[in-house]
Amino acid sequence: MSPVPNPASTNWVPLGPVPIAQPGPPSQGYTKVYSSVNQSIPSATYTALTFDTMISDNMNGWSASTPDRLTCKVAGWYVVTATCDWVAGTTGTQRRLALWGNFSGVGIAIAESGPAGAALTTSAVPTVSTTGQKFFNVGDYIRAMAYHDYGTPLSVYGGGALSNGNENYCSLAMALAGGPQGPAGVGVPSPVVNGQWIKGVGGAAVWQPIAQTDLPAPVQGQPAAISDLNNATNAGWYTAMGSTANTPTSGAYGHCRVLALPTGGGDVYQVFSAYNGDSEYQRRKSGGGAWGAWQQTRGGTSGGLLWLGPFTWSPGSIAYNSYATTTWTHNFNSTIGRNPSILNGYLEDVNYGINNNWHVQSGSFGANGVNLFMECIANIGGGNQGTAVLHLMVGG
Repeated sequence: MSPVPNPASTNWVPLGPVPIAQPGPPSQGYTKVYSSVNQSIPSATYTALTFDTMISDNMNGWSASTPDRLTCKVAGWYVVTATCDWVAGTTGTQRRLALWGNFSGVGIAIAESGPAGAALTTSAVPTVSTTGQKFFNVGDYIRAMAYHDYGTPLSVYGGGALSNGNENYCSLAMALAGGPQGPAGVGVPSPVVNGQWIKGVGGAAVWQPIAQTDLPAPVQGQPAAISDLNNATNAGWYTAMGSTANTPTSGAYGHCRVLALPTGGGDVYQVFSAYNGDSEYQRRKSGGGAWGAWQQTRGGTSGGLLWLGPFTWSPGSIAYNSYATTTWTHNFNSTIGRNPSILNGYLEDVNYGINNNWHVQSGSFGANGVNLFMECIANIGGGNQGTAVLHLMVGG
């Protein structure tokens, strides 16, 4: 067996499923504040602590204008914690800290803790921390209430009063533990309706068939008129009115079908079908180039068609070793840019029924012409002549 490759220089391929990083839980709302200065608390009176420094607050739960409380901005269950350090004193037995809140106008204490009932020594600096949980509605607030029975005012330390500046000497924090269930998603309306699609109507999802008005304008059954066919570059159908610019003929009415390919910078192909007639035209543009000229591909008058055939021609009787010739005019050169070089067809020898007595030659005759020859090279029926009919289709 080959040695195990050094993972420092060789990429290892995992044999099992590759773990996919999962997003963490959404950020929960939280607020934490503390006091940087000592605060004097009257004896035998629950007194709200005030705070002057925000440690963190992603839900705007604390305001310097109401420094003694944290206010709920997102409804849900919260964990609330308060901490304070009392200045040492031997008189009395209680150094308490309570969480008192206003919940929809009702004052409720949700937690309280601290030493009570035992004599305190002069060296003691009681640290009190209390935690509670409660459902908060928006606007509900919580305060930290300090209490002692020292007999005269006694202070709690602020975070800046000691050399280490500990923020927990007098702090209040709340964090969203879980919010109410969010609104239900749109989902799929039930029951499912075959042949229809989900559509938003009046803020609700409903099953409906796709109507013409649901489609983009270029693919609707009766597309809107366009003012200039040069601007019809998105795939779909367009209607040309008499005032539409850049139609095949001035003032033309008709429908224009557009095929658009995004590759190569964009290739756009237009086919224009004239209204109330059989004429059809085409043109194209590539990328940011100019439109090519319109070329007629169907309908129209002689010389303006795409000439396909089939056509027949009979020159009559042709003597032995003689030939007949004729020329047909087409417009392949202007519509597809080249003169066709292929003639498909056959000869019918009407005198003798032997087609191989005849042959055809073709060649260019001007820009849009085909020159055809029929020559009698032999016959087996006598008379040194024959009669044939040419059946012809132009291709290429």
